[in-house]
Amino acid sequence: MALPDDIRKLQEFVLPEFVTPLLMLSLVDYFDRWEDVEEEIIPEGDRSEIEHYATRLIGHAAQMLF
Repeated sequence: MALPDDIRKLQEFVLPEFVTPLLMLSLVDYFDRWEDVEEEIIPEGDRSEIEHYATRLIGHAAQMLF
């Protein structure tokens, strides 16, 4: 099983069969709290990539759930 192209990068860290809506939404939550947890500012270039990726994860999680 392969992940959709726009979230395929997850395969570098997690086996595709373990990518569930709960995992995707947990990642979005972590991205939202990243600066507080890591206690460092996210560079602006990375911030836009993270926001785009979070949007894609939310979309795929909703699609899998419904």
